[in-house]
Amino acid sequence: MIKRIRENLLDEEFSDVEVIVRVSLILNDSKKELVDFVKDIYTIMEKRLLNNMDKLTVENACLIAHGFGLDRGSKQLFAELEQVAFKDIDK
Repeated sequence: MIKRIRENLLDEEFSDVEVIVRVSLILNDSKKELVDFVKDIYTIMEKRLLNNMDKLTVENACLIAHGFGLDRGSKQLFAELEQVAFKDIDK
């Protein structure tokens, strides 16, 4: 949908003020929905990961930590990812 809006805005016919006003409102609403959607996806992934930590490799744990970044994921998730990442060091 956003791609289609962009293409229409590039067309001079669709660049009048009324269209721009509507698009700005749509994008604002879409941004909020997208943020909520992404949060939900990370929450679902975290729950699945916490239930399957024994299946993760060291590489997977590091990649997941990178993918979640510092602003997503619970302390518990990162503590368990750290345990997976360092499990071979203790041997």
